[in-house]
Amino acid sequence: MELILGGLQLILLPEKAVWIPALKSLIVADVHLDKAAHFRKNGLPVPDLESTGSIKTLAQLLQALRPEQLVVLGDLIHTTIGQELSAFTNLTSQIPACKLITGNHDKQLHGHFLGENWEASTSMRMGEVLLVHGDQPIPSTTWSICGHWHPGVRIKMEFKKQVFPAFIYRNQQQLILPAFGKFTGLQTKMVLPADEVFIVNSGKIWQVAPSRLTK
Repeated sequence: MELILGGLQLILLPEKAVWIPALKSLIVADVHLDKAAHFRKNGLPVPDLESTGSIKTLAQLLQALRPEQLVVLGDLIHTTIGQELSAFTNLTSQIPACKLITGNHDKQLHGHFLGENWEASTSMRMGEVLLVHGDQPIPSTTWSICGHWHPGVRIKMEFKKQVFPAFIYRNQQQLILPAFGKFTGLQTKMVLPADEVFIVNSGKIWQVAPSRLTK
C-alpha cells in the first residue's frame, strides 16, 4: 500500500513497518524489546516467543529490503535492558545508519551504547516530514510520522468482532504507525471520522471503510 506524505513515497508493509524507497529507509515504532523479561521479573509467566518474534521479523525485512537507514520511532525497549536488545543491536550492526527517536519507555537507554552506527535524538526530518515518537503534541500544519499510540481497530465480521493493528493516515498530514513489537496492546479509540485506516491482516494491508469500524 502506497501513500504520499510531504512529497515522500511511503510503502506500508504488513510487518507493521514503513519503507521509503527513495531514501532506502525502513521505519518501525514501539518495538518494546525485553518486555517479556520485564513481566517475568515481576512474576508473570510470559513466553520468550511473544517478544523475540519481532527480531525475527526485522531480520526478514533487512534481508529483503537491504535498507541503508533504520529509524525506530521510540520505545525500542520496554523498561529492561536485556538479551533482546543485544540481539537487536547485533542484527542492525551492518546497517550504515540507525536512528532512535527516543520514546517515553527509553529512559534506561540514556547513556547506553547501541553501536557505532546508532544516533539518538528526540526528532529528525526526512525532507519536509518530521519524525517523532508521538507522546508530545505535533503541530497540525506539519507533515509527520509517529508511533506511541499502538493504534488498532475493531471490525464487525460476519459472526464476531475482531481487532486488528492499523496504520492511521490523518488529514494527509500525519501517519501513525502500529506497534512493531508483537507483545504490545492495541489502542482502539484512536480513529477520528476523517481518518483513513489501513489494517494489517493475513500478511496484507487493507484499507477499511469507516462504516465497518465498531466500538
